[in-house]
Amino acid sequence: ADDSSRLQLQNPIDETAGHMRTTLLGGLLKALEHNFNYGSRNVRLFEIGKCFLDSGAERPTEIERLSLICTGARNDNDWQAASTRTDFFDIKGAVESVIESLGLPPLQFSTVETLPYLHPGRAALLSLGDHLVGQVGQLHPRVAAEYKFKQPVFIAELNLGALLNADRMEVRYQPLPKFPTASRDLALLIDTSVPLATIETAVKGLAISELIEFKLFDLYAGKELPAGKHSIALSLRYRAADRTLTDEEVATMHDRIVQTLKQEFSAEVR
Repeated sequence: ADDSSRLQLQNPIDETAGHMRTTLLGGLLKALEHNFNYGSRNVRLFEIGKCFLDSGAERPTEIERLSLICTGARNDNDWQAASTRTDFFDIKGAVESVIESLGLPPLQFSTVETLPYLHPGRAALLSLGDHLVGQVGQLHPRVAAEYKFKQPVFIAELNLGALLNADRMEVRYQPLPKFPTASRDLALLIDTSVPLATIETAVKGLAISELIEFKLFDLYAGKELPAGKHSIALSLRYRAADRTLTDEEVATMHDRIVQTLKQEFSAEVR
């Protein structure tokens, strides 16, 4: 592909002083291409820089962006690297680590199908409260083909200025737990169209105060599964602040969650 097709990703604004960029991703993809040409297949890069948006005013709006890119094996020293490739959840985790380190509340992830440089169905918009602050996902196959990338590439771009100016969460002290934690795993067959954030919202809506952790630890999609379905594995941890939970109490809370996911999303327990 020629350079003009690649520049469509950058959407430069023509000015007499030169080209001004609206995204950092064009430069990161060139850097990734350079790494690939020299034999580096496991790559993680980031860039912080100024970008410009056409606000309709006489001058474009200047914003500070943070962009990230990752591809290849999750661990360079893993002899099973071929089976432990980075995926959407690696770049999502990197974004969440940035947010946590800034002391901000968790981001909301919402699916999106219309970003021209992200893979349909493997992309999400990022919001902080009511404000859109970025996007994350897998590079669109069309763009990857232009750069001759033969492995999945995952990217994220954040409005760093908006994040730095956002209200921080109040830091609160919590004593170390005095009582043990009960862990339960839950494997579900569920529609691929159901975002994890929607599932998490439904679980949190039950207001089970003893549920202290909810996280995804595995996702599987294969030909042997029904069309439009994938298998997700969730880890749930329960703990009470004032007593040791009995097996019966944990079973009751866990069953509430299972029944909710069955009813709201037609999920099947595996």
